[in-house]
Formats: sequence, structure tokens, C-alpha cells
Amino acid sequence: MKRRERNTFIALLFVSLLLINPLQAAEFKGSLAWSKRVAISTPVSGVISEVYANAGDKVPSGDKLLRLEDEVFKANVASTYTASQNRIAEYEEARREVDRMQELYDRTMLSDHDLQIAKNNLIKAKALKAQAAANHKQARHDLKYSTVRAPFDAVVLERRAQPGQVISSRLKPEPLFVIAEANHMLARIHVPETWLDKLGKDKPAEVVVNGTSYTGKVLAVGLEPAKSESSDSSFPVDIQFDLKDQMLRAGQQATVVIQ
Repeated sequence: MKRRERNTFIALLFVSLLLINPLQAAEFKGSLAWSKRVAISTPVSGVISEVYANAGDKVPSGDKLLRLEDEVFKANVASTYTASQNRIAEYEEARREVDRMQELYDRTMLSDHDLQIAKNNLIKAKALKAQAAANHKQARHDLKYSTVRAPFDAVVLERRAQPGQVISSRLKPEPLFVIAEANHMLARIHVPETWLDKLGKDKPAEVVVNGTSYTGKVLAVGLEPAKSESSDSSFPVDIQFDLKDQMLRAGQQATVVIQ
């Protein structure tokens, strides 16, 4: 066989091997974990009036989880609004008074002392106006957070709130609900060190749970090896995947397939 024919044969053989033996995917065993698992509380004090969700419920973003008795909150909003409007009127009057005093001063009909008193009154009126506006903003904030809402599409893992329960913002905030993201979960696996360079963020992956396949991607790769009795180092990797409106549970076994 001539050299050129031999080289052509070797090249064709190499291509054939690539077609017959593509890069094999690797499978890793793991388990499911919640995505965005958070404890929900409220920064305001009050008495729980109504609870709208229970463990296991799916709650769209913005929907109510619970409501505190809000009569006092609404009254504070109304009273601070009135106080703010009064302070605005007082500030405007003080400003007009300074203008009048300045005109008299320019005509040498007013002393430096009297003009300074008017200016000081204006400074005081401005400060009182700002304080009243801040009080009204705080009252509106408290009214808003007297209703606890889901911060994202969530599934309720735990309900720790009951009607009549007293909430105190002066104490350490007590979790009222524990929720997790409703549309995604995590598959946690451990991979050998030799695979770390192949697992960049957002790398596609397939998650299989009870025979059902879900499309996922690498969310995070651990920087420290997992504790293991074996001498081989392995690193934790989180795969985030779309739930397809299915209900899965943390701790379920999963298989992750990565090219």
C-alpha cells in the first residue's frame, strides 16, 4: 500500500472510530434538594388575624401567606399622613415669612436678629416636615408588611403560624413559614476531581428521577472536597432543573447524566 493510500486509510479509520464511539456521557448518583429554601417572617409586631397557606401548598409570587390585624396600622397611616400635611403647610408658611422678612431687611426696616430668627424657624419647619414624611413612610411600610406574601413562586414546606399568635419585632424574628422555589429543584451529586474542569456553570445536564427525565444545568461546583472515608476526593455539584409542574421531594434519589 502506498504511503498516500495508507494515510488516507488511517484518517478514514480514525473518523469511523469517532462515529462509532462518541464521547461517552457520565452518570452520577445523587439526591434532590430544595432550591431557594428560605424562612419567612415579618419585620413588624402584631397579632395574626388570618393564615392563608398550609404545608404542601403551591403559592404564586405575591400571594398572601398570612395577615396581621391591621386596624392599628391603617390608623397610623392616616394619622401620619395628616401630620405630614400639617408640617408641609407650616414649612410653606415659614418660607413665606422668611421672604417677607428678607424684603423688610433689604429695606433696612428689620434687624439682623429678627431675620435670623425667621431663618431658624424655616430650618426647624423643614426638619419637622422631613420627620413627618419619614413617620408616614414608616407607617406605610408597617401596613405593607402586616401582610406576608410569597416573594416568589413557592411551595410551602412548613407552616408555623396560627391565628391569634402574637408577633414581636423586638425579639429575634420567628419564622412563620419555610418555603422553597416551586418551579425548580436541585440534584446534588459528587464528582471526582478529574471532572471539575468539565463542569462550568450552566453546563447542560439531564436529571432522571423515577424514570422521568428533566432538563437541568450546573448551578454550582463546590470548592472543597466532600468528607469521605475513601481516599478518593470528590466535590459537590448542584444541578438545577425545571420541575415541569411535577411535585418531587427533597431526599429522593436521582441520576444525573453529563456529557
